[in-house]
Amino acid sequence: MGKLAERFRDVAGLAGILYAWAYYVKQEASKKGLDPKREITKLLENLESPYFASYVASYALNAIQASLYRNPQQAFLYEEALRLLQEAGVPPREEEGRLLVSQDELWKAYSYLAEKYGNGDGEAAGKSWKDFIYEVRLALASRFPEYIRAEREG
Repeated sequence: MGKLAERFRDVAGLAGILYAWAYYVKQEASKKGLDPKREITKLLENLESPYFASYVASYALNAIQASLYRNPQQAFLYEEALRLLQEAGVPPREEEGRLLVSQDELWKAYSYLAEKYGNGDGEAAGKSWKDFIYEVRLALASRFPEYIRAEREG
């Protein structure tokens, strides 16, 4: 497999893991008196670090675990999230057609990817990492078109 194809798969894998959290935020935010669009936007703006992303999600949810559901609309994301977790050394937890992802597992996936896309000296804040996370941000945002349209129209 080429480097570009591998990168696309990694983007899809991390976007899939993060989608589990983002979708949960979208579903639960209004039940807690929060604006779902604002909470998703905050999550999208804070993807550089797993700690920022999980903090934003946890604040909205009061939870430390989310689920990615296997369905035809996100089959590739699901499979790549599963693969990414395995490559990061996380035994995937699947039950009843869903992949369970804890904060710890999210952090482990980020660590694995930071090694791969960081700037080579252990720092993930280099251009390569920022470019990678930007692609993840776009992939994840595309799963919430109602918020993208609202930004452009508003």
